[in-house]
Amino acid sequence: MSETSSRLENQINHFVALGKWDKVESLWQQVLEDPIPQAKFYATLAAHMVRAEKATELKAWTTLLIEACQTKNNYKEIIQIARGVLHSLPDFTELRAPLLEALKHHHSNLARIEEFLEASGIANAPTLFIPLNKFLQYISCSEGQCFIHDHWGAGQVTKLDIPGDRVHFHFQEQGDKSFSFAGVKEYLKKLPKTHFLAQRMINPKMLTKRAEAEPVEFLKYYLHNHHNSVARAKLKEDLLKGVFDEKGWNSWWGKNRDKFRFDPYIGFSTSAANPVMELRTEAKSFHEELLQEFLRVDSFAKRHNLLTEMLKRHEQEALSDAAAKKIHFVLDKALGECGGEQFAERLEYLYLIEDLNAVLSHKFNVDGLSADESLLKSLEPIALITALSVHDYQIRAADRLRNANPDAWNDLAEKLFFAGTQRLAQWILKELIAQGHTDQAIHLAEQMLHRPDENPELFLWMVRTLREGKWPELPVEISPQLMFDAVMEIIQTCSVQIAHEVIDAAKYRGVKSRFENLLTENRQALIAEAFQDMEIEDVRRRHTEIMGNPALNEAFKLAFDNAVRSVCYNLDHDDGSASSTESNEHFVTKASFEARQKEYQQIKNTDIPANSKAIGEAAAMGDLSENAEYHSAKERQKVLFRRKEALEDLLQRARTLEPNQVDTSVVGFGTKFKIRNQDNGKMEEYTLLGLWDADPEKNILSYLTPFGKQFMKKQAGDTLVVTQPSGNTIRYEVLEINNALK
Repeated sequence: MSETSSRLENQINHFVALGKWDKVESLWQQVLEDPIPQAKFYATLAAHMVRAEKATELKAWTTLLIEACQTKNNYKEIIQIARGVLHSLPDFTELRAPLLEALKHHHSNLARIEEFLEASGIANAPTLFIPLNKFLQYISCSEGQCFIHDHWGAGQVTKLDIPGDRVHFHFQEQGDKSFSFAGVKEYLKKLPKTHFLAQRMINPKMLTKRAEAEPVEFLKYYLHNHHNSVARAKLKEDLLKGVFDEKGWNSWWGKNRDKFRFDPYIGFSTSAANPVMELRTEAKSFHEELLQEFLRVDSFAKRHNLLTEMLKRHEQEALSDAAAKKIHFVLDKALGECGGEQFAERLEYLYLIEDLNAVLSHKFNVDGLSADESLLKSLEPIALITALSVHDYQIRAADRLRNANPDAWNDLAEKLFFAGTQRLAQWILKELIAQGHTDQAIHLAEQMLHRPDENPELFLWMVRTLREGKWPELPVEISPQLMFDAVMEIIQTCSVQIAHEVIDAAKYRGVKSRFENLLTENRQALIAEAFQDMEIEDVRRRHTEIMGNPALNEAFKLAFDNAVRSVCYNLDHDDGSASSTESNEHFVTKASFEARQKEYQQIKNTDIPANSKAIGEAAAMGDLSENAEYHSAKERQKVLFRRKEALEDLLQRARTLEPNQVDTSVVGFGTKFKIRNQDNGKMEEYTLLGLWDADPEKNILSYLTPFGKQFMKKQAGDTLVVTQPSGNTIRYEVLEINNALK
């Protein structure tokens, strides 16, 4: 609406409220020349005039206005005028002809317009207000229109059933639903076709192109459609529903995050994990935004994060002297408020002032001890460094301590290694190797592997680093059995703490979960490696202990059981000889059979000859009683021959099935089956394959496991009671059996 029309509307409303109808009539000529395009205006005017018994004048003025609009083909305005006036004069049937003409012209591109007009009764009904609103509702609910529901999200009209009084929708998150016309009005809100949610249903590919071509403008458009504020997690959730896949989203966000961050019209919170973005009405520079936030917060962590953000941007947008003074004032005040025992807090603020001075030509002075003086005069430098909350500051302090006292560094490095964080330990190892002290680095790594309780998180990092071969400079070896035992000891310790509900039980739950993941990742590789070289009696003993441990959850026990059975085929037999099981075939997939054949050939043709050579070379050194290399090679020989014999037996008895040989009438090897847990109603799906194929994370189980065996030969429709490793029982119903090899 133009400024002139808006001013005219305000004038008329003013005189209407005062009942000065002569003034309204004098202004009506302007309305005839420039009609006000708001139905609400005419509804308000009509209501006042009818109450003032001015219906005759209202009809006359309306007729003049309709005729003026007809001469200009202003059909949209005619509809708006009729909507407003008919609310108070529903029997003003003189509007029927011009209204029908306007509706037909304005909605001429609508295929079902004649049907809508006839169904509404607007052509012959004794009054016009209700028929007009019916027609407009049919238009609003025509196929392709978009609405939003408070709980079901956005939906699009798929079918309009006028005789049945039903509007059928497809909601992106809830599927197909239908409402009566009254239900649509009460529970749904119409979305403009330009709205993000509407466009995501109508043309998601167009949104993708728009987001890629103009990412900043696209984000502003999205924010405008979401009350000008949204968290990153919500943005991601919405864009993953048709605009991007996961990879596309990660690429788009990674490429454009800084563009969003530094746009003057997009506010960006400092939360790294889930920042909130806001659409501003006034521009604000990056430094202005962060400085305002910096002056507001009162914690060191938030101040550090905000100042770090500003300093990163310093080259592109220099920090003004005025801003630097304000920042220094806050830091200096916080420094002065640190108590006598707050050594770590004081050192952190000193380092923060150092960071600020690093980008300024004019440096700020510090009253009292400098950062280095505070560190060197500390009676407990190890405790001080590990108490710092910023990893980079821990490394900075350790580095300066080393430079100040290089003779004592080796002893300090070892203490810091065990007491500090993963990043600090990693830095220490790298520095030792870089300085030529590889022996000490190896010593520290070996000590950590034998002292897991001192720093479980560091132990976890060390195990993964060594197993993944990330540090070839650290030739540290530890047997999988010792590694497994150490991990189980930590899991048991955490379980005891959790059971006693200690104050930091949540921390122990996290540690326990991460160590269980270590054992079950990569298809339980560590478990398999630990047990494949054990004597069968040791395997059975450890297996019984772990399966009966109430502190371990059922999912972990299932994964553990599968891993052990993949390398210990005779776990359930009374003796481990091949003869006791030589007639027992076992089924495996072709892929796992070929993988084990490859392993067998590697051991037979490469590993054993190399081991024999190593034994010969070690024996040539003489004095076998003190020859560690010789004894290590001989132990390795036993392991290799034991594994070779086990593989020979398993490969001889292994049988593979072709997809067309799988019997899907019953649960068995090569089938995927769906079951219902009758105790909680949940659906579950499992695949039964061979002992070399199991992957519990994907619900792929060996048909030889106790869990898998209980389903063997069951048909769709059968019910059974399954016993878990803990002894608990669950009732299941078999719903469906399919071929897993196709």
